[in-house]
Amino acid sequence: TLNIISMSALSIAIGMVVDDAIVVLENISTHLERGEKPKEAAVLATSEVAISVVASTLTMLCVFLPLTMISGMTGIMFKQLGWIVSIIMIVSTTAALTLVPMLCSRFLRSGKSKSKLHTLFFTPVDRFLDKISRGYARIIRWATTHRKTVVFGCAGIFVLTVVFLGPKVKTEFFPRSDDGRLSVDINLPVGTAQAVTAEMAASIYDAIRAAVPQVLNYSFGQADSDNALASMQNNGTQVISMNINIGSVDERERSTAEVADQIRGILRNYPQIRKGIVTEGGGMMGGASSIKIEVYVLEVLQCLQEMNPAKWEQPTLTLA
Repeated sequence: TLNIISMSALSIAIGMVVDDAIVVLENISTHLERGEKPKEAAVLATSEVAISVVASTLTMLCVFLPLTMISGMTGIMFKQLGWIVSIIMIVSTTAALTLVPMLCSRFLRSGKSKSKLHTLFFTPVDRFLDKISRGYARIIRWATTHRKTVVFGCAGIFVLTVVFLGPKVKTEFFPRSDDGRLSVDINLPVGTAQAVTAEMAASIYDAIRAAVPQVLNYSFGQADSDNALASMQNNGTQVISMNINIGSVDERERSTAEVADQIRGILRNYPQIRKGIVTEGGGMMGGASSIKIEVYVLEVLQCLQEMNPAKWEQPTLTLA
């Protein structure tokens, strides 16, 4: 199927798929300018650059072909990228060594036999490219006659880059996502009454609402004891879990990280808090919903009740 990985592979291959054909076409044009016949120029020019073209393709395959042999979750994500780029490179090289020379032998002509239409459209382009070639030749001529200047100049640029620009480049393990959601986990002293916890949560809500007017949605509470997810989390009357939505990044001036830092500053004003954690993105599971509905199947519980009426009660609908 077409997904992000396969489309990324196609985007990567777009720039590489024409490289081999350009090399072959340019060499054939050079032979035609020397006065050779189109068919002879196509054969000789292609044979001259065939090894170089194949070598450049093999270099790319050394990078992408091993991706097709990876297994596990990494293989699921990157195997198709390796296959797409590898297949495209092989096909492009084959076309550059077979199709391009054949088309050049049929359609390209030497400079003496160019049509008027060809001269009208391509003469300005050729003049522009000739100016670039002459300028590049002057630069190469100067570089070859001033070897020490070129060597020490490149070394100096490298040192300046490492010394001055290197420390200014920030690094991170994984880029921060700004999806406009925050999760706040607060632990009060163990044994805190539920009423006190609710009052504390309301006070924190008022403080956050006053400091962060961008808040669109706000929910806090505790998971039900019958919830399977709650059994894997820290739960109790002293725990406050919050989910905050501050909207899209286009609708606010501050980032999620800045808002999270401000909420951390608010939590420092409450000495009752034993531990407060503010997480950007609403948690690894994509954040919790404001309402969770647990539906118990009626037919199954009726059968169980008939088997043992004293043990099984009527089915219930629980909102946690």
